[in-house]
Amino acid sequence: MSGRQVVYWADGAGSSAVFSSLLEVLDDLRAELGSDRAIALYQPTGTTRGHFVLSDSVGGDLAPALANERLLVNQRIDLGAPSVLAGLVASSTLRDFSIGLASALAVPWVDGFGRGVALIGIDDTSAARGARLPEASRRLVTALDQSRLSGTLALQHQLSEAVRSVLSEGVAGSGAGRVGRLGSLVTTAREIFGSDTAYLALPEEGDTANYYFAAMSNVETPQFRQLRMSFGQGLGGLARREGRVVRSLKYRDDDRLFDAPVRETAEEGIHSAMAAPLVHDGSVRGVLYVGNRHATPFSDTDERMLEEFADLVALLMGEPDYRPAVRAAQTARLREDFAHSIHDSVVRSLVHIGFTAEQASAGMHADDAARTISVIRSAAEDALSNLRAELGGLTLDAGTGSTHIGEIVDQITDVPVRPGTERTVRVSADTADRTLPAGIAEAVAHIGAEALTNAALHSGAANEAVRVDHTETSVELTISDDGRGSPALRLGRDELGPAGHFGLQSMYRRAAGVGGHLEITADDAGTVVRLSVPRTW
Repeated sequence: MSGRQVVYWADGAGSSAVFSSLLEVLDDLRAELGSDRAIALYQPTGTTRGHFVLSDSVGGDLAPALANERLLVNQRIDLGAPSVLAGLVASSTLRDFSIGLASALAVPWVDGFGRGVALIGIDDTSAARGARLPEASRRLVTALDQSRLSGTLALQHQLSEAVRSVLSEGVAGSGAGRVGRLGSLVTTAREIFGSDTAYLALPEEGDTANYYFAAMSNVETPQFRQLRMSFGQGLGGLARREGRVVRSLKYRDDDRLFDAPVRETAEEGIHSAMAAPLVHDGSVRGVLYVGNRHATPFSDTDERMLEEFADLVALLMGEPDYRPAVRAAQTARLREDFAHSIHDSVVRSLVHIGFTAEQASAGMHADDAARTISVIRSAAEDALSNLRAELGGLTLDAGTGSTHIGEIVDQITDVPVRPGTERTVRVSADTADRTLPAGIAEAVAHIGAEALTNAALHSGAANEAVRVDHTETSVELTISDDGRGSPALRLGRDELGPAGHFGLQSMYRRAAGVGGHLEITADDAGTVVRLSVPRTW
């Protein structure tokens, strides 16, 4: 980190100080002139194409522009003196959004970072003559200066707290699990930016040209998690080639990116992202990403904050615990890849065998043939039950350490969301940072993933929810949906029988194995799966 005090000219990293401060002034101008819209645009020094949105005050049903969104204006605006403009149209370069003002009063200003202008829609040009324009310009500059300083101080405090948190735990952390500590880096990055996702790419062992995702926060699809990227490929490749933070506001349409994994990124839902190279001992040793599943106009401030945090992460690469943490991450990734590979091939084959045997058995009349088919079906179900149980173990660290609840929730929500279903996840920040022993973590993850899988296959739900609560006496997992569910869910554990319903049996077995209690309730209003494990650690 540079240690220099730099004032940020735009909002970023979750701060809205500039937008909120200018909004008060724009609200007053809009009220004074009876306008439906007053928007503040800015051109930093050295920028010639478009204006950035600093703030936007709107009335009625008008949709506001996004902070830092770049707008292209259909005419030249005199930034030297107030003026009245006619037929002004400003269109977003980020999304399908535009602003049209039949007549607008332009109030310009100049400051140490560039030039700005407030555009206030007016119906009567005579109203502009009575406006106190010099006072309005001074208020805009004063509010902007104050908000920039307060926003900068808030962001620097936020970054300092993040640094303190990471350094207090180190890379591996005492008893927290090595992979979990790499995970804490991406979780912290996600918290700084309030982003939907964050992930860390590191070079393969002995192959610095190819990268894999060693740690991820809120990455949902296996296809994205298993990506392998060459040195110059995608957004991370651009960051590595240029040796600096880069941003892609519309990843799918970004022609700067070489051989980008557009399909996998689109399936993950990522629309906008930033990537920062991690430079240690003069070489790029990894890439840190943050991404959003909605159009996001990342700003210069966002870039600078990511750069400073990436500098911190790069420093940690020299810590003694870093290499063991990386080796643990590589092992975990190999196990996860193997689990998904087995699931995509063997599991599907076993399911097919079981379904085929069931159909054949229904059509048989000869007792011997029917018994033979029944044995095949039962064997396939038993094999599938055992295999799915083993796969659940493969995708979590099977060590003797502990795992953060946030990482466990990530494992649970790896189960894809069924099209047409809305999933919500409720885990407090304090709970997400708590840890569970490896065996309990594995059981919670397996039961949660199995519950979501059952919901996807059988419920037809419009909504499903995942919730984890951690108290002084227990940890509780609740999976609920509003679908019809499977009839088997209405059976108690003793009613399931020795054959069939292997997923449910596995859930009950895992719960009992860690001394927990599993309760499943299902009716026409939906299904609720509750796991409670008493704290004995």
